[in-house]
Order: sequence, then structure tokens, then C-alpha cells
Amino acid sequence: MAEPLLTNERAEREWAWLVARVGESTALDALARLPGGRRPYPLNIARVLGLALPEPEALPPLKTAVSRDIARAAMGAIQTDEVA
Repeated sequence: MAEPLLTNERAEREWAWLVARVGESTALDALARLPGGRRPYPLNIARVLGLALPEPEALPPLKTAVSRDIARAAMGAIQTDEVA
């Protein structure tokens, strides 16, 4: 089965938005119906579904983004403790 092409965080967030909006099976069905040689980017899948993707600010956050922020803060605290 074909998978969406998620090349960056924004694409991951767009895919999450599409899945929340229409369901994963409907989004994957649309992916299978992409015309011609179009790549399976979320934008192209949304077009098949007749949807316009929202502005980046309106896309859902990724759980991993929060985890990355927490990890960076923890690493900063560790580095600060090592210097002191």
C-alpha cells in the first residue's frame, strides 16, 4: 500500500490534519487516486479530496515536537550544571 510522502514537520502536521478531518482510510484512498505522476504529498492528497490545507498556524502540533522541546530544555539544564 502506498504511503504519504512526509518530508518535513509541516508535511507530517498536514497529514495529521487530513487524517483527523477525513479519516486515515479515506486519506489513503485519495492517495491511491492521485492523477498522473503526482507525488504523494499531503497537499496533492488534499486536492484529490477537494480540501484546502489550513495555514501552518492552524495545523495540529506533533507530539514529537513537544518531546524535542522538553529534551532540548533538559540538555540545556544539564550543560548549565556541568559548567557551574
